[in-house]
Amino acid sequence: MKKKSAGNVADSETAKALSKIDSQNILDVLIDHLKSEHKLSEKEISKFISGKLQEKISLPVSVLGDSKLSPLEAVVKYLKEEKKLSYHQIAEALKRDDRTIWLTYSNACKKRADKLEIKKSRFFIPVSILSDRKLSILESVVVHLKEEFELSFSEIASILNRDQRNIWTAHSRALKKRKAKT
Repeated sequence: MKKKSAGNVADSETAKALSKIDSQNILDVLIDHLKSEHKLSEKEISKFISGKLQEKISLPVSVLGDSKLSPLEAVVKYLKEEKKLSYHQIAEALKRDDRTIWLTYSNACKKRADKLEIKKSRFFIPVSILSDRKLSILESVVVHLKEEFELSFSEIASILNRDQRNIWTAHSRALKKRKAKT
């Protein structure tokens, strides 16, 4: 039988204590600390947290394969229901207005009241790539899948439950927009 080291016992006791504390209380304490000790405003704290969330959040590509929802509706519904983000956090991550996110979620719920069917996916999209407002959500996703995973148009079309010609068009438009931007 293995003996527990003092470090392991302390770690497990800390974990038990932290699990009893409400996560909202932890967040409130952290925010108060950042305000008082580091003289940060709520807006600065919000920007920092949103930036960190955007870096860390990714979504399975299968979410975008729902034929009832637009790509933006699928992304917003996923982030709201599965990742439990607020409208403001989603808006910050996608660089869109809070009201747009609220309306998009409302429309998505009208089209699909039940939860999204999340299939296993080999490919995940970082939310950060969806914040380029020059490109549509579909264009951003197609370019990412094409460049990062070197998938063919037919493979991308299959994953996204779209016609191969639409995928080619989205990719072509995205490249033209990128070229015009430089």
